[in-house]
Amino acid sequence: MKNLAMRMALFLISFLVSIISLVSYLPPGYKMVFLLPLTYGLLILILPSITRFMINNAGLLIFNIVAFVRYVILVLVGVLTGFSIWRGIPPGSSYINSSILVMFCEMITVFIFIQIMSKKYYSSTIIQVSNKKEINTRNINSFVLKIFILLGIISVILFPEIISKFRFVTNLDDFTDYQRNDFPLFGLFELLFNMARILVLLSLIIYWKKKHELTGKFKYVLFTIGLSLLNLVIVTGLSRFSILISAVAILYFVTKLFNKHKKMIFLSLMTGIIFSVTIVSLYKFFGRNENDSFADLAWWSDTLQMYFSGPKNVAIALTMKDRFDINIVIQIFVDLFSSVAGIAGLLNLSLSTVGLYNLTYYGSTVSVDQIVPIVGQGVFYFGYIGSFIPSIIAAWLMMKFDNKAFLTNNPYSSYAYYFIATWFGAFMMVNWTILFSHFINTFVLLMIIIKMNDRIILNNKK
Repeated sequence: MKNLAMRMALFLISFLVSIISLVSYLPPGYKMVFLLPLTYGLLILILPSITRFMINNAGLLIFNIVAFVRYVILVLVGVLTGFSIWRGIPPGSSYINSSILVMFCEMITVFIFIQIMSKKYYSSTIIQVSNKKEINTRNINSFVLKIFILLGIISVILFPEIISKFRFVTNLDDFTDYQRNDFPLFGLFELLFNMARILVLLSLIIYWKKKHELTGKFKYVLFTIGLSLLNLVIVTGLSRFSILISAVAILYFVTKLFNKHKKMIFLSLMTGIIFSVTIVSLYKFFGRNENDSFADLAWWSDTLQMYFSGPKNVAIALTMKDRFDINIVIQIFVDLFSSVAGIAGLLNLSLSTVGLYNLTYYGSTVSVDQIVPIVGQGVFYFGYIGSFIPSIIAAWLMMKFDNKAFLTNNPYSSYAYYFIATWFGAFMMVNWTILFSHFINTFVLLMIIIKMNDRIILNNKK
């Protein structure tokens, strides 16, 4: 009943926004934009699995949040401002109209796909949860983990500037002063240090979980909350989105370990998440003199389009497709590996869809700060008919990793699955270049370490 009530509420809100869209004066190309909130509301109402399982699955939760903002909030703000253009070259009205239809088809395809596949990846977890093994906190130490932590320490000794990437959220002024070392393998050392940081964080939390199981002392729960909060207020950039994704992964991981204290942990970490995101937002609005007009609703309209792949940004991707001819195999390879450590430096990044998209967006190579929508990559690779393929693959991996995170009893693997499921859950905000970089640079490396760790433990038992 709770799920039905929520779906009804979402439908009513979406229906209201679609009515507002229909009766409002809109610029050329946006006439069909009412289809987005209306279709979203109808799909949410008739496809219960979209929202039913999101509380227990980090990826699906992020997907639902992103979908609501993209198809409802973004449209509402856009309608109220006449879809004002704040930055970039405005796309033609025909491209805007086509982008709305592309988004419409992507939405229907992805939602139906999730509904169909939920029986395999989400409904099964409800059946199996009673038989699910408890998180195994035994044998948490191994030679492999210590080696990678040592490699992280060595990385800092060799390149002390790596530490300067990390800031407390209350000290963000000199973020722009960070300069990457020109050493060809510097990115690899950054990666090793980041992995060591993650391993230290997870190992301490898992150790305290084990001590809590043995002694029952509540202080280990408090230690875990304190460390998790410390991790939330130390950031490596000004991307609120990256902060949120990592925070949600930690939130689900810790609540799974300390299930009996779920409510207190959830409230504590959510407070930390809100604090960090708010501080970074205030700094971006007031501290850098870049967004003097942030109070203007038109700025918010264009910013929402930028972050949540709105019609304007998808339209620019369609414009890009008509301007550039590509070899699909080479293009996909360049896009996938253009942010992978150790390989990116060997590629001509101006030929990636990110480079071509920003060239189309600004008319020059002055900046590469715009994110090409994942459905835009789909149109670029496979044409209009196959535009939804990258989104479907991302949705499938989101569900697969959600399922793995829910059912695994390995604490390290649990975090790894939560981390990557959360990223794939946000696929409509990003693209395959970003997704693949997190998949390779963090998830795959972490899983290799975990498998090596498990193999040594198994051999020691024998």
